[in-house]
Amino acid sequence: MQYGNSAVLLENISDGYFALDTNWRFTYANAKAQKILRKTWQELIGQNIYVVLAAGRGHPFLDKYQEAVATGQVVEAESFVAEYNSWLKSRAVPYSGGLLVFCQDITTERYLRRLPETFSSIRNSLEWITDMDHFIQIIITSLAAGMDCHSAVGCRQEQDRWQIRYVYNQSPDIIGVPLTDSIIPQLTAAIIRRQPVVFEREDSFDAAESGTICARVATLVMPLFVRGDSTIGCLVFDNSPAGFNDAQIEFSQQAMKFIELLLTNAYDITEIKIMEKEMQHLDRLNLVGQLAAGISHEVRNPMTTVRGFLQMLMKKDGCQQYQEYFELMISELDRANSIISEFLSVAKPRQQDCREANINNIIRAIEPLLSSDALAAGKYVVLELGAVHNLYVDEKEIRQLLLNLVRNGLEAMSGTGTIMVRTYEEKEQVILVVQDEGEGIPSHIINRLGTPFLTSKANGTGLGLAVCYGIASRHNAQIDITTGSTGTTVYVKFNKKQV
Repeated sequence: MQYGNSAVLLENISDGYFALDTNWRFTYANAKAQKILRKTWQELIGQNIYVVLAAGRGHPFLDKYQEAVATGQVVEAESFVAEYNSWLKSRAVPYSGGLLVFCQDITTERYLRRLPETFSSIRNSLEWITDMDHFIQIIITSLAAGMDCHSAVGCRQEQDRWQIRYVYNQSPDIIGVPLTDSIIPQLTAAIIRRQPVVFEREDSFDAAESGTICARVATLVMPLFVRGDSTIGCLVFDNSPAGFNDAQIEFSQQAMKFIELLLTNAYDITEIKIMEKEMQHLDRLNLVGQLAAGISHEVRNPMTTVRGFLQMLMKKDGCQQYQEYFELMISELDRANSIISEFLSVAKPRQQDCREANINNIIRAIEPLLSSDALAAGKYVVLELGAVHNLYVDEKEIRQLLLNLVRNGLEAMSGTGTIMVRTYEEKEQVILVVQDEGEGIPSHIINRLGTPFLTSKANGTGLGLAVCYGIASRHNAQIDITTGSTGTTVYVKFNKKQV
């Protein structure tokens, strides 16, 4: 095809335009087409389109071009081209001399169209989410898909370190791994600027045939703000080899502002739910307390009488042959009495003797008792105590709290294992951690922990954790529990400001 003066017209149309002959070779490409295809005139003219697009075998439009030639019909299509990191629209027009193709880069239009759909999906999830972690996983999944990103991770700050907590198109094995050091300075810059930051970094990945491969990766890091300047996490998106285009960056900027509003709203909703749950829990404990106060005296009196008569009868000559039965009955009465005492310690208010003390000193004081309990069961207790501020606490209650948590952990490990007791500070809190290597807490009771008589152990009373929650409540502390197949970790968080 000879173009002559028509080339001037083709260079000024809004679309990219190129022509192919019957052998699929380029005969013409205007400037916009060269820009879309990332090729110069010299790299295109006379070259076979299958050779030019060899890096993109399986290129989404090649089949459409063949369809247009085979059917003699105009074929239109839209598709994401990973090689260009762009959305393209193509219209292939067959003619006797080959194929004429009109194409447009519709990336910006596509992302602007997708933006409200993505936001609506995330906002609607607020109606049924159960916790903040679940909500952030929805955010990272929705944004990664919305921006056509290859993979992504979400991080939360734990003990002054950024740790991976959520993944998209990544192995779940990396959950709990610290964020790569090369990303931290860029994340800091993003937090200061209050906008996403795009950069390139070296990354490595495992290839089945060639082992570990290092490559340059385009990365976009987005901090998650809530209630002004408070940062609760960050999202890290990877996109290789084409990087991030202007439309994706604009998408991320708009998304960051929108998500800040949603997270603030979600936090408010979460706090209301937590408060309602606490009120229900306190109401139940109050009812238990009233019940306990009413019946404890009446129950203990006949038990004391029965125990006394059993002791008297077991000494009579005619009852010597039933000695072990009497001992069993007395031990069971004593066990029932201890359960009532523990039950009352949960339900009945007691006078606290609070003094300034360091929690590390309390732990060291009862370490021999903890270790003897563990060694008797063929297990170990390891202390990892960090420097912490003094607290205003009732030392007896803190000892009871720690004993209950450690003994719960020892009972949770069926074989050998180690209980880790740690202390550290985080912002305005002193945190006590007790971690076991058991099989975890069953999912059907995890949300009811702290309820009296709730237990998953065959011989448990279900009062140990209830006592711990009561002690924590009296010290204005918070108990958080994470559990899984590899063990359970209990965090008791004390407010430093109470001293």
